[in-house]
Amino acid sequence: MESVLIPCPKCGKGLRIRDRKLLGRRAKCPSCEHRFVLEEPEEVELELAESAVATGTAARWVPDGGAAQQPASAPAGHGAIVPELPIDEGGTASLREMKRRNRRRRNSGIAAGGIVAVLIAGTALGIHQYRKSLPVAEVDSNRPTVNEEYRTEKEQLRENVNVASSLQPTRGEPIKLLMIPAGTSVVLHLHPSYFWEAGSRGEEFRFCLGPVGEWAGEWLKELSGFEPSEIEEAVVCLIPGVGLVPPDVTGVFHLKEGKKKSELLLSVAGTRKDDYGYPVYEGEKYTRLIHDDRTIAAAPNGTLAQDMVGAIQYPAPTVAGIEELLPLTDSERHLTIAFIPREIRRMQAVMFKKELGPAVNQVLDWLGDDVESVAWSLHVGEQFYSSLLLRNNLTAGATPTRLQREMREQLDELPRDILNMVSRMTPEQRGRRKLIGRFPAMMKVFSMATIGGIGDRFVQLTTVLPERAAPNLALASLLSWDQSTRTDFSLPAPTTSPGGGGPKLPDKMADRLKKKIDVDFRRTPLQEAFAYISDETKVPIEIDGDALKLSGYTKNMPQTFKFDQPAPATQALQEIIKKYDQMVVVLDEEKKLMTVMTIAVAKKKGLEPFKLTP
Repeated sequence: MESVLIPCPKCGKGLRIRDRKLLGRRAKCPSCEHRFVLEEPEEVELELAESAVATGTAARWVPDGGAAQQPASAPAGHGAIVPELPIDEGGTASLREMKRRNRRRRNSGIAAGGIVAVLIAGTALGIHQYRKSLPVAEVDSNRPTVNEEYRTEKEQLRENVNVASSLQPTRGEPIKLLMIPAGTSVVLHLHPSYFWEAGSRGEEFRFCLGPVGEWAGEWLKELSGFEPSEIEEAVVCLIPGVGLVPPDVTGVFHLKEGKKKSELLLSVAGTRKDDYGYPVYEGEKYTRLIHDDRTIAAAPNGTLAQDMVGAIQYPAPTVAGIEELLPLTDSERHLTIAFIPREIRRMQAVMFKKELGPAVNQVLDWLGDDVESVAWSLHVGEQFYSSLLLRNNLTAGATPTRLQREMREQLDELPRDILNMVSRMTPEQRGRRKLIGRFPAMMKVFSMATIGGIGDRFVQLTTVLPERAAPNLALASLLSWDQSTRTDFSLPAPTTSPGGGGPKLPDKMADRLKKKIDVDFRRTPLQEAFAYISDETKVPIEIDGDALKLSGYTKNMPQTFKFDQPAPATQALQEIIKKYDQMVVVLDEEKKLMTVMTIAVAKKKGLEPFKLTP
């Protein structure tokens, strides 16, 4: 019979089974003893993958308290610097797996690079012998072929597709690149008048971006010839140059109100040329095209002007990754950026100031080689809406299913990484300390509120938060990045956090559970709900999965409830437990651990359930 090589999801060691009939059953890894369901290897998923989404949860916005007392386990981006993580010493089943794990490391210096090179070379030399010596998986024949818990999770993933779709704040037409020359690798689409409207949420968001917002206004005015407040919609694109030549910048601008021809001619300020079959106006740096009384296009002087004219009726061809994602975008969103990560990395020396380099690299490293192209859109209206589209890189062997899983894991890890970063910062101003200190907690809530989904060649991560999240996240990101440029991360973390350190944790677990927390669970899996409560209270919570299964419970049972105001963590636990008549929690003060189990198991072990006050 044909044998199948299946990597352990925990340590990466390859397990070889000699009969495909064993697929769907549980096995134990001979190396790390981790139990998991035997599934077809990743390579098969390319043909079998169907639309599904990763479990997403939501939580109330900005938690109280400083960073040191807040949970942490998700995103970096937004200019944050992720601390160096230790190199994983566990074996891997392929060079690609090693590359995915290594890319999360913060330090890309010579020492780390040398270690990675040695690991890759060693694996390459020994992989043939390694595959020959793979152990045979130990299969538990008593397990059912289709695991109930696994099936329940799949059903929830399919349901989340519809949930994510219903959260969209707008349903406009896709972004189109009319009058944009061919070869674009970066697309910036925005509604300037919204961000420059006095007293609006958009203006507040722009102010929170500090000098970035000011620079954007000057840039738009130079390219279009109009004030940002006059521009209803703008599409600005970068066309990569050769070598270290800066990219060419082109744009199309739709004005809020129609203008007289005389006003438009005054704004474009150039010499008329009829060389391309359509009148254009060549200025000192840009050639502009007046399409109608509300639309102006601009491109650098030279051959791109002809390409601009050629794309009046039909979009010019551009990079495949961009072309595939643009039909999935929405032109009514306030801000969208689409780009090819490898082109950003190639052009960053001539695109960004030196001090922005580390932040750019952190974002690119976080995305990794499995992402071919990106389209990220934001809407900052009555709610803060974020949609991140990622096209999987077939060259790297990435499938949408695998990429979604990777991004979900990285998103869940980022708050902890950001906490490690900000804990080393010592801002002088009290306001900065407070906001930077809350940044990890903000990102924890962002991670919990994110719903993942997949399509034929893309992954979508959708996040919806209260309106206040937009300016808070923008300002916290900006301040954290700015402070990171003033921080020596080689020094040990200070004894107090940027948020002021906060009160000392109570010694008794029961007292920690009295802490008031925000709760807003929306089909949150049981294990994630307990994990959130654990992070908020700093009470380790362990779920006895075998005990729950004996009573017909699973770790993925959805939890849907919220508190209008912060309430003791015991109340949240009670809200969960009361729905399951056999479920209890046991508190071990000596081990500093809470365990979720059943009445029968607790009685058998002689344990007293912890009493939760309704």
